[in-house]
Amino acid sequence: MCANQDEQMGFRGYDCGSCAARSDDPEVRQKLVDGWRKYFGHQQYTSENVKCCGCRGGGQIADKSCEVRPCAMAKGVDSCVDCDQFFIHHPAGDLVLFDCRM
Repeated sequence: MCANQDEQMGFRGYDCGSCAARSDDPEVRQKLVDGWRKYFGHQQYTSENVKCCGCRGGGQIADKSCEVRPCAMAKGVDSCVDCDQFFIHHPAGDLVLFDCRM
């Protein structure tokens, strides 16, 4: 069981508290895995390795290749939107979202 099972926001703003990956029920997690396989092509997940405590949960995380979590932790930001590299201004004056991992 993960600590802090209440609502929890990930660094990118996801509501980790409502994610099926946090469920203790493997059948619930399997439904998530089936959806990720069908819609996103994520074949590497199983109902066991998708178990996740969220970015801030202090336990197991589902996406071991996530670049956002270590980036936010290294920069000491509470959320990606708090990072000075998240937003940039286009020369035309438009606000553009910037993915600092690219």
